[in-house]
Amino acid sequence: MKDYPVENVEEVLNTNLLGPILITKAFLPLIKNSPHEKQIINISSRMGIKKLIPTVGAYAPSKAGLIRFSQACALEFSEYGIRVNSVCPGFTPTELLHKAIPDKEELDQIILNSACSNPCKRNGTPEDIANMVSFMASDRCTFMNSEAIVIDGGSNLG
Repeated sequence: MKDYPVENVEEVLNTNLLGPILITKAFLPLIKNSPHEKQIINISSRMGIKKLIPTVGAYAPSKAGLIRFSQACALEFSEYGIRVNSVCPGFTPTELLHKAIPDKEELDQIILNSACSNPCKRNGTPEDIANMVSFMASDRCTFMNSEAIVIDGGSNLG
């Protein structure tokens, strides 16, 4: 964090925390009087809850803030029947990661190390996250509210 430019901190906080706050604020008038099941699902991160690593800078606190924002909304919006939950994925290799770490050899090693240290012996996939979101949005999950569900294959165990 000591060498992390302030502009980067602002960008991370704007993207990961302020963005969802503004979207929720704009969305609330559209959803609050709907006769249908109402839910907001935010995508946070395992790093917002547990197992920090040295290079997360502003990322971990921005995701922790999103979890707490989601919980505050769950309480505040309950009068409208709106449930608010968070999905907190663990390490999930995506195109964004490939852009963030352009050195293919370094990236391949990070991906391999992560998979080897995971009790499930693999990394998460976007489909893993989508499956959890799909379940949370379904009529099989109508009593969940104010939760931050970690989906990381158990990597928080080690």
